[in-house]
Amino acid sequence: MVSTTTQEVFTLSREEIYYLMGLLGADSMIGLGAAESEPAILDHGRASLLQRGLMTTGATRSTDEVDARLLPLTMTSFFPDAALFIVRDVPEIGKQILLIFRRGSLTVLHTFPEQFSHRLAPLASPAQAVDLIQRWFPLTAYPDSEGSLTMTVQSFGEFRDKAEAYHERAALQAIADCPLVDAEKMNLAQAIAHCTISGSFAVMHCDQNVITAAHSLAVFAGPSTAWLISYTDDDTQGHQLLIRRIGADFENVVTGMVQRM
Repeated sequence: MVSTTTQEVFTLSREEIYYLMGLLGADSMIGLGAAESEPAILDHGRASLLQRGLMTTGATRSTDEVDARLLPLTMTSFFPDAALFIVRDVPEIGKQILLIFRRGSLTVLHTFPEQFSHRLAPLASPAQAVDLIQRWFPLTAYPDSEGSLTMTVQSFGEFRDKAEAYHERAALQAIADCPLVDAEKMNLAQAIAHCTISGSFAVMHCDQNVITAAHSLAVFAGPSTAWLISYTDDDTQGHQLLIRRIGADFENVVTGMVQRM
């Protein structure tokens, strides 16, 4: 169970979220997309919020008032200063979307415990977010190594396709000229072919709910090694990838992402 601050945690339906988006003037939400305008959906969301005591009626619908405990969490989700969008993929479970929003001094963890439901939980500190992400992605236990290589996005895609199809010889041939030793090339191919967990991360800076800047990276791990993929520092066009082994230093990677928020 995720520990949160003393503020209350709320689980809302998709209909409730859509009504609150319209009421608060949010055209879209990171991780959800555009607001719903179907009257029946909005009517259902409004009725549910009123029944639960999470909103009180105003003179008109536009003056409905959101409960003071819930309002900061929804405003942070709809109008963040920064957001961390995470997709985790575990073969036995499938893909999960995890969102961390920051608005001012408030940080909110926004998850989807069931289909069409939203859990909003305030986090006590950036350190709590770092700990949470490391528990979602237990990569620090993997052995460290200095192994790394750079590849174009297209070349990596071709290599990945061969490895995922278990064409090991063809995959290794695709990276034959890279500076890794043969054992590390094999580790990389096997981590893709027998992936046990993977994930992508995007740190976004926002103006209201418009994304103004973003920084992304990805991770994947197999039975014996874990790897991080990012764009090279000097690649302004987003065509060149840096692929390197990770282990204990994954904590520094996570800390850096959270600090960017």
